[in-house]
Amino acid sequence: MHADAFDDEVLEGFVLDTCVHAAARARRTRPEAWRDLLEDLGADEADDLAEVVRAGEWEAPLRIDAEHVVLAALGAVPLLDVEAEGLPLSMVRAAEAVARAAAAPATPSPAAASPGPGEAEAGALFLAESALEHAGLATPVPAAQAGRLLAALLDQGLEPEEVDQVLDRLPVEAETAAKARALLRDELGPAAAG
Repeated sequence: MHADAFDDEVLEGFVLDTCVHAAARARRTRPEAWRDLLEDLGADEADDLAEVVRAGEWEAPLRIDAEHVVLAALGAVPLLDVEAEGLPLSMVRAAEAVARAAAAPATPSPAAASPGPGEAEAGALFLAESALEHAGLATPVPAAQAGRLLAALLDQGLEPEEVDQVLDRLPVEAETAAKARALLRDELGPAAAG
């Protein structure tokens, strides 16, 4: 319900209003281009600028940009808190993928050097990296901090099987990964840790 309200009351209204203002400006400042646009869209000299915007499908790219601006404003807020407040986690993950692609790291991390993860694993890896960053652990994570690492990963919302998948892709010592898996088995039972 929160996510739907966010879409309906914030993003949709903002995007449509912005596009309508842009259409009004274009109609006023570039009348010849405006007439050409109406002809391309198969519309008459329309007073309903919202209909022209919808016909031209102008909202989609602006909506994506608006979603990214909202996400950028969230800063370091844990993703579970973001989703709990109504922003769909799928939108957060999609924006994260675009942002990561646009800003490739200067020096490749061990995770980047290994084969690329699937979409589900990429989301889990993002959550895990975020948890690691906000937990304030040393990197590579030593075995003595395996318990804190596991707690941070679970607190970030990773499922036990996701924890098992991402441990080898994080900057952790081999002994740390083994100890975290053992702790996971002890805490949740053998079936939970795979």
